[in-house]
Amino acid sequence: MTATILIPARYIAALRQFADPRNLRPVCQSLCVELSRGGAACVFASDGFIMGCFRVPGAAAGGARLDHVLIPVELLAHVKNGGDVEITVGPVVKGNEFSRPVRVAWNGGAREGITQDNRAFDWRRMIARAPSGELAQYRADLVARLGKAYGIAAGPRKRDPAAYIGHNGNHGALVVFDGVPDFVGSIAPVNAPAHETPLTPAKPPEWACHDTD
Repeated sequence: MTATILIPARYIAALRQFADPRNLRPVCQSLCVELSRGGAACVFASDGFIMGCFRVPGAAAGGARLDHVLIPVELLAHVKNGGDVEITVGPVVKGNEFSRPVRVAWNGGAREGITQDNRAFDWRRMIARAPSGELAQYRADLVARLGKAYGIAAGPRKRDPAAYIGHNGNHGALVVFDGVPDFVGSIAPVNAPAHETPLTPAKPPEWACHDTD
């Protein structure tokens, strides 16, 4: 069974902010694709700290369900922001559980390879269904990557504020992008017990409260 899936290139480019090709876990080195029988696709990626997922209604003709399609990020390196990406996924390679031949075509160029022979993570379990509202702090580099992903995904529609974070205490927080209804994500907080300094500053440092002599 072969399936051809069309994904907006800006979604692919944005999701590269969530994957980590240096991570030892194959699932964190990949963009994951699942396809419903109705032809809707979800494409998602995570490095274990932030996760992003885009829904793409009508991405394929429908009739076939696909899951655990893990496309290595190096097969997506040629994709830039603009147009659609055509992803063609073939049948499972004999002797493997999940690996499939895959072709990624964009703007007249294409790369071919094999998907990872691994199971995808359950992105739905990473979404905070009812954030508690308890405040938390987040790594600055992760927040910056969320901002960059938003700018790519929203394109000319982007406006401030960009990414909304639904605080959830020491649990993964909910992330949504302003003006991008087909995106949902999560971000891991800085865990309070791991740090000696208070995570929510009560006042500025003493030297900032006085004039310089």
